[in-house]
Amino acid sequence: MMFLTHISFALFIGILKIRLIPLPIDKYLFLAIVVLAALLPDLDTQSFISKKSRLGFLRLFFEHRGFFHSILPMVFFMILAFLITGNPYYSLAVLIGFASHLVFDSLTKKGVAWFWPSKLRIRGKFRTGGLIDWGLFLGFAILDLFLIL
Repeated sequence: MMFLTHISFALFIGILKIRLIPLPIDKYLFLAIVVLAALLPDLDTQSFISKKSRLGFLRLFFEHRGFFHSILPMVFFMILAFLITGNPYYSLAVLIGFASHLVFDSLTKKGVAWFWPSKLRIRGKFRTGGLIDWGLFLGFAILDLFLIL
C-alpha cells in the first residue's frame, strides 16, 4: 500500500483506540508514535530513506518486504519504546502502527512474510498505488477528519 494509505489507516485505528478506551498518557504523542510506527516497516525503501540519509545502508542488507515486514522488528520496536519511555502504552502505539502496516501490505499481490525468515507470505489481490489503494486512503482520511472534528 501507499505511504498515505498507511498513515491514514494507522491514524484511524489510533484515534479509535483513544476514543473507545481513553489512555492515561498524552493522546497526541500516542498518535504521533502510531503514525511513525506505521512507517517503520518501509525503512528499507528509497522512498523512506532520502539519498542523504545514514539509513541508506539498510537497502544493502534487506530486501523490501523482507525482514522489516515481519513480526521480529515489530517486537523489537515495541521493546525499544518501552525501554525509552518506561510506559507500556507507547509500546501499544508501536504495535498499532506497525501491525496496521503489515495488515494492509498483506492485502497486496506481493504480500508479507509475517514470520520472516520463512518465505510463506500472506497475499491479497490489490496493487500498490491502484484504485483500491487510493480508495482506502481517501476513505480513511475522511474518517480521520470525521473522528478528529
